[in-house]
Amino acid sequence: MPIRRPHSVRLVLVLGAVVLACLCGAAAAPSIETDGLEGANAGAWEVSADGVLRFSPRSDTHAPGEWRWYHFRLNGAQGVETTLEIPNARKSSASAAWPFNRPVVSSDDGRTWRRVSDTRYADGAFRFTFVPGSDRELVAMVYPYEFARHLRLMEEIADDPAVAKIDVLAQTIEGRPLHRVVIRSPRASGELPVLWVIARQHPGESPGSWKAEALVRWLLSDDPGARELIAAVEFHVVPFMNPDGVVAGNYRRNATGRNLNREWENPDPATEPTVHAVQRAMREHRDAGRTLLAFFDLHAFSTLRKNFCYYNEDPDLDLDHFEACESFLRNFESINPDFSYSGSDASSPEVGNIAKNWVHLEFRIPAYTFESSYQDVAYGPNAGEPMTIERYQALGRDLGRAIRRTYLRDGQLVRPALWDEPAVSQ
Repeated sequence: MPIRRPHSVRLVLVLGAVVLACLCGAAAAPSIETDGLEGANAGAWEVSADGVLRFSPRSDTHAPGEWRWYHFRLNGAQGVETTLEIPNARKSSASAAWPFNRPVVSSDDGRTWRRVSDTRYADGAFRFTFVPGSDRELVAMVYPYEFARHLRLMEEIADDPAVAKIDVLAQTIEGRPLHRVVIRSPRASGELPVLWVIARQHPGESPGSWKAEALVRWLLSDDPGARELIAAVEFHVVPFMNPDGVVAGNYRRNATGRNLNREWENPDPATEPTVHAVQRAMREHRDAGRTLLAFFDLHAFSTLRKNFCYYNEDPDLDLDHFEACESFLRNFESINPDFSYSGSDASSPEVGNIAKNWVHLEFRIPAYTFESSYQDVAYGPNAGEPMTIERYQALGRDLGRAIRRTYLRDGQLVRPALWDEPAVSQ
């Protein structure tokens, strides 16, 4: 005869089973996944006896010891406070940045991101703790901007009337396209002065891509200032200089292990084809008698908490040229308080292997490296607040507005001698 337990006993047993299942679930170790994720990098990982998930990002392609970028899925930890650690962080590139590094995480497959505030750097190890909002949480050093997004942008804008053309200047080592977007008003006639913008020479510097996309979108927008600017200036934008490095999850190198922003003096088309192709296209403009107005190279900076530009101070530089740089920087700061004029740096261009220096020496035009903080800024109304995608996008948009304010008066290009006059509105 079967034993019939009282209802209360059966209830206790059921509840006990539920509690046991929950405890077993909570005890299950989280795991890292990189398969199918563009730009993934977590390296070797393990869950230690104390429950900390430790990982060590791998080095860049053909560049032992060059690493910092990380990007992966954290599985199986939804709702559970989880601590991750990079035990060898002191050996990374830009290790001085770890004390104020704040990773980003996403619970909705990258549609939105939030910063992790609970971080610690001690004894050469970097730790961060947070509660994942999903069982497949994305984790990254900073907001990723993938090559796939760039390709979607190229498709989206291809038929815009202000896009004169999108062409492929070269193929990368691994066969990916190097796109150039040419933007000018469809109502403009004749040859316009040319302004060049490039981005993403360093794969880990994804803020450069957020800025580049925002600049392109602003130039193509219905904003009256944008329409006025592209009626007077033809923009040549190369938004993605190093797709191979981005797809590989590198921090600074391309597929041949080259740091592209150190290869401008004499780039080899076999190992730095994207740099070689941009140089060729710029020289073609000069050889055809086109006016080159300025050059911008969009980056991010690990160890400095500011958004700023490097530009050139040259004893042989004419005063008008230098005034052009100073005027642009002042205008940028007046439009966007996240940008710092006083934090920008004029330096000698004698080292020609950096993009802005090579451009300056080759063409004698204003050339800038536009850096943005990975983390926060130490000044202005947003001091201490971590940078967001929206603020990077605002910097990209306002780069265009600052160019307009610097170069145009009543829709016409002006010489620097006039730039001490009040500028046009935004």
